[in-house]
Amino acid sequence: TFYGIQGEKISRPMSYLSFGLNFYFHQLNIFGYHLVNFIIHCITALFLYLFIFHALHLHIMQERFADRAGSIALLATTLWAINPIQVTAVTVIVQRMASMAGMFFIMAMFFYLMGRITPVLRKKIAWFFLCGLAGLLSLASKENAVMLPIILYLFDLLLIQGESRANLRRL
Repeated sequence: TFYGIQGEKISRPMSYLSFGLNFYFHQLNIFGYHLVNFIIHCITALFLYLFIFHALHLHIMQERFADRAGSIALLATTLWAINPIQVTAVTVIVQRMASMAGMFFIMAMFFYLMGRITPVLRKKIAWFFLCGLAGLLSLASKENAVMLPIILYLFDLLLIQGESRANLRRL
């Protein structure tokens, strides 16, 4: 599973491992494949909710959004989850690669956020470890996850530190 279909180089090992496990348990019965895709979609929605909820409690947005953070996060996550574009993530079996990459990507963003806002050093290290692990799993699912460090950098710069001339000049 680690060498993909061509067998020449390591290619999307997490995605192919999930397909291999699906085949082992369900052979060619597509219900199991769709079920796994649906579970991945639900896990992604859960972490998207958690990420938005906690992001709305950041210092820069807390005054405006903290009291409505749960409602905003629920609405945003629901709209994302039921968007017709997301239907292919569950119904087209091979879209699992993109779905898994997205799931681990959003998990990494959530773990990074928790690492940045947690004051306890031990917990901070654990959150950042989980962020790195989720980032690697995202990259092992699909190559476009290579953008994670850039996204985390921009997220940190604009929403955690706050956009200011001093921060932009310094960074």
